[in-house]
Amino acid sequence: MKARWNVRLLLALLLMVGYLWEHHQLASMDERFFIRSPGGMRALGFYLVGDYAAAGRAYSALVPSSALTSPPRSTGDALVVERLLAAALREARAGDIGRSVRTMHRVLGLDAKIRGSSASLFEIVTFTGDALQAPPARRPTALLATMYAYLRRFDIAHEVTALDYAREAIARGDLVPETYVTLSILHAGAGELAESRAAVDRALAMDAQHPSALVWAAVQAGRRRDILAEHRFLRAAWTATSHDPGVGEALERLLTELGDTRGLDALTRERLADRAGTIRD
Repeated sequence: MKARWNVRLLLALLLMVGYLWEHHQLASMDERFFIRSPGGMRALGFYLVGDYAAAGRAYSALVPSSALTSPPRSTGDALVVERLLAAALREARAGDIGRSVRTMHRVLGLDAKIRGSSASLFEIVTFTGDALQAPPARRPTALLATMYAYLRRFDIAHEVTALDYAREAIARGDLVPETYVTLSILHAGAGELAESRAAVDRALAMDAQHPSALVWAAVQAGRRRDILAEHRFLRAAWTATSHDPGVGEALERLLTELGDTRGLDALTRERLADRAGTIRD
């Protein structure tokens, strides 16, 4: 009788520990994972056991398509995130992993509160699950680090996995400068600012003209209100990104704030030259 009671007590304790662990995990998850329907419960079940491919497809069947046709109103608009996420997935599926990672950096460099639609989230979940089905040696570790860094915004439990993939990518020599940028973004999200700056400094030490590193260094400088450093990095990024429109808009805002009319005039001339070249092409 005593042995039976001990077994029951042990089972009760195990159930209680399991419940508390699940409750903690659920409490850290975004409400988008909780769709009140049998299909939603099924999708959540797949997600909680780590079958992200099945979870993403189950969730995607329950939400509208994320396809967008209207142009974004500004670089801070949620529509920009939608287009960037769609581009990152398209590039990854085409095998252009480096470009996809850099596109994901643009998403991760924006305000974390601008997350995109539920449909885009579940497309990322699905892609991540599909990528995990490859043998470990063939997984795109640098890309997975950015995907998990994005998913971390919806579920903090992904932070450790994102860091693990970033460190694995660096150890494997997989897109190392880009991955240091990912590592820097992850440290910044965790409030580890010294580690974040050290990681982006490593990226710039490897390639002083690395587009993602320059853009992220500018974002960091802006957040700590170091306007001179922000200007220096943005101006370098404007050249390194071949006059990326998003970088141009950020540079224009900063030059306006500084009252730098000469810099604004030079930027306007460069933009006009870009448009003229596009028309000729």
